[in-house]
This record gives sequence, C-alpha cells and structure tokens, in this order.
Amino acid sequence: MRASRVLVAVTAVLLIETAAGQQVKPKPRWAATCESDPKRHVPYSAEFNLTNVYPGTDGNLVTYNYSETQAFDSQGRSLETTTSPDPNRKGPPQTIAVECDPTNSTQYQWDSLRKRLIVLKMPTPEKRQGCWESEHGDLFINFDLARRLSANAAAQTNRIDEMARDPDRRDPLVEDLGTMTLLGVEVQGTRTTWPPAKSSTEPEPRYVMEEHWASPLLGTWLQQEVDYPPSSEHNVKWSRRVTNLTLKDPEPSTFEPPRDYTVVTQTMHQGSCENRIDHKAPGALSASQ
Repeated sequence: MRASRVLVAVTAVLLIETAAGQQVKPKPRWAATCESDPKRHVPYSAEFNLTNVYPGTDGNLVTYNYSETQAFDSQGRSLETTTSPDPNRKGPPQTIAVECDPTNSTQYQWDSLRKRLIVLKMPTPEKRQGCWESEHGDLFINFDLARRLSANAAAQTNRIDEMARDPDRRDPLVEDLGTMTLLGVEVQGTRTTWPPAKSSTEPEPRYVMEEHWASPLLGTWLQQEVDYPPSSEHNVKWSRRVTNLTLKDPEPSTFEPPRDYTVVTQTMHQGSCENRIDHKAPGALSASQ
C-alpha cells in the first residue's frame, strides 16, 4: 500500500542558463512507471484531504492543508492529482497530475502553474525492462529497480501484517485495529509504534507512530496518520483522509488532459543504467505499496 501520498509524479525540468550563456541540461528525473497493479481492479474515484503539521520560523506549529484525487477505470487508466495552496498565500494553488493510459502506452503529466502538458510515449509492457529515458534526456525510468522497490514494500507490508498478529511483539509494537467502514468501503487498520532511542548515540526512529487503514477492494489506503520524532527540520505530524468516494467508472472527461496548456511530446527509448545517480523511484502506486 502506498506510504505517501505525495503525489508521486515528477515533471520535466527546464534547461537553465549558465553564466557563460550556455544551456546545461539538468539531471534526469524519474517518471512514473505506470505499471499495472493486481491490487487495483475495481473502478473508482476518490478525493482526499491531507494535513502537514510542522514547526514555523517562530517555533510555533504551522498546519498546512492540501488535497489529492485518484481515479481508476475499467480500462486500467489511472489519474492522480495533488493540489497545494501557495504557502505564502499570494498566488493561486498548484495542481500537479500524472495519468497513465495502458490503452496507448502513454503517460501524461501536467502542472497548472506552468500550464505545461507532457505527453510521454512509453514502451509497451513487454519491453519494460532495464532503463529508459525520454528523447530530451530529462525523464528517466529504471523498471527493474522500480519492481524491486515494489517487491520490498510489499514484503514490508506483509511483515507488518504478521507482526500485528503476534501478541508478544513489542519492538516495534504493531497492533491490528480490526476493520471499519469508510464511505461504504471496508478497511483494515494497523498501528505501528516505535520505541524512542535508547541512548544519545542511537538515532531516533524515522517515525513515532503510523496508522493505516487499507481497502482490500480498491488496493489503496483510505486513511493514514503518521507522527514523527520532534524536530525543527521536518513535519511532526502528517495525515490523509478520504472525503469522497465513488465506486463506478469515472466520467471519461476525468482523464482528458487540459487543452489550453503548452504540449511537449516525448518518446522514451532504452538507455544505459550505468553512471546514474541514486534516484528514488516516484510515488507511483505500484511502487509504493
């Protein structure tokens, strides 16, 4: 199941000008793998509210709210968007979207502030091995690495499920919260609590507590909450909750990219995996569950 939800989509980066007036191509960024996920087979559309709580410059806690949407249809098309307000409250909100369309092996990415739509022609499923990059060299996918990360995440989820059924498990403490219904869909809950560092030389755990409510029917988390160790450098609390859910095929217009954006069409081609920096795979659903 997904551990984020930042939308895990990465847009192309513009070329930057050097002091000498030359254009230097930035390092390539991950594109979504758009791999099919056997856990996702029921059409639906959903809306989520997300909240970050973090220390402000004055030391007081600041609450930042944003939103996500998900859509998945019976043809296997998926769309995920994240809409974030301007933190300075001076500009419009920003929506970043990634759509995967297996019917034509195409990925669409758009950004409401740049007014830019990237149409990325992907390899067909049987060719998705090794490393691929866009013709401009600004988007990159390592399919093998993404699959390994997905398998590792699935194994971790299975381990947590096993620990939740172990009454003697204490480090970390994993609790099976049973089931409940969210907007007509049954979800299963798990809470994991990590002990604090035992000494000043031992690093603090990444999380204090994680609580996740997963829908086996939809293959995604519908409610999450994470508490972090106290820090002046990062969030102290993050939560994500479904606010609207429809169990049927989304309207076809849901998957139509904006028509008034600048369109950049690129085709991916197979490349070398050597001399690549250690990219982190994007938060595509199949790679983060």
